Amino acid sequence: MAAVAGYAGCAAMYYTWLKLRHVEALGQGDWKMIAMLGAFFGWEGMMLAVLLATLAGSIFGGAMMLLKRGDLATRLPLGTFLSAGGLVTLFAGEPILEWYRGLFRV
Repeated sequence: MAAVAGYAGCAAMYYTWLKLRHVEALGQGDWKMIAMLGAFFGWEGMMLAVLLATLAGSIFGGAMMLLKRGDLATRLPLGTFLSAGGLVTLFAGEPILEWYRGLFRV
């Protein structure tokens, strides 16, 4: 179910962004990789990997803009960051998720 939800979420984001901005937001390889992460890690692990990938990509893109190596239109390969997020989730995902769940315990 997590794989289907990840793929469908990417498709929804892709078509929404395409309708609003007339620009492709994600390549379909990213959809498939997120679906694979969902199949491998489940819902929570997939969301953690995507969050980590998004944070890493944002930091990298911000650094590129600060160094005048890119701008807001510069394309970054999300798959690279998804791979890194997947590796972090594989090796440290459970402690990170336990810490997050602990924030909501009374």
